[in-house]
Parts: sequence; C-alpha cells; structure tokens
Amino acid sequence: MNKIIKEQLNKIQVADMSNYNKDTYSFIIPKYNADRFEEDKCYLIELDNILIIDNKESILQSNWNNNTYPKHKYLKIDVNKVMGKMIKVNSIGYDCINKKDLNEIWSGWLPIDLIKIIEVV
Repeated sequence: MNKIIKEQLNKIQVADMSNYNKDTYSFIIPKYNADRFEEDKCYLIELDNILIIDNKESILQSNWNNNTYPKHKYLKIDVNKVMGKMIKVNSIGYDCINKKDLNEIWSGWLPIDLIKIIEVV
C-alpha cells in the first residue's frame, strides 16, 4: 500500500477499517446501517440503557443537554434537527407494555448510534 492511499484511508471516520487482510491487500468493510431520522417527523424509539442513567460525567448530559437526560427507555419523539450523528428531539415517555403515552416530557440531543427506531408515528 502506498503512502498516499494509507493517508487517505486514515481519514475515514464512518467505516470500520479494522478488517485489513495483509495477504490480499484488501479491507472488509461491513455495511453501516444506522437508522435515518428526518426533521419534522415523529418516531417511537428505544434508547440504549446508557442514555437513561444519571451520569454527571457524561459529555452528552453535561454539555449537550444542560444536565438533563431522558428517564424512559421508550420515547415518542418529534425530531427538530439532525446534525451529523446527533438529533435534537422533543419527546414524551411511552409505556410499551400498555401501549400508552406517559405524562413526562423531555427535550434534548440524542446520538443516533444509541437509538433504535421501533415505528414511524
């Protein structure tokens, strides 16, 4: 591999470039399947557990969300803004077992990589 190609490959941010085969001089790059969110659309989502715990040392909680965090694993969200791998949302808690909205709202930023879309509302 020449120097220019190696420099360009080191600049890649989204793709997983750890699967390099030295024998064939090739990369195996798995397809990136992050959910896509659109502004002014509503979704029912499931949050990763790390997002629903109070962690004052979290950059997401302290810098992006003014020391707030969502209290529920499931949320109905209205996407206000999409910015790279982050979305700004207005949300309401959701009870998946009883299929009803909860009386708790939250607004803030969420990382797309830690969210799973259950349904487009």
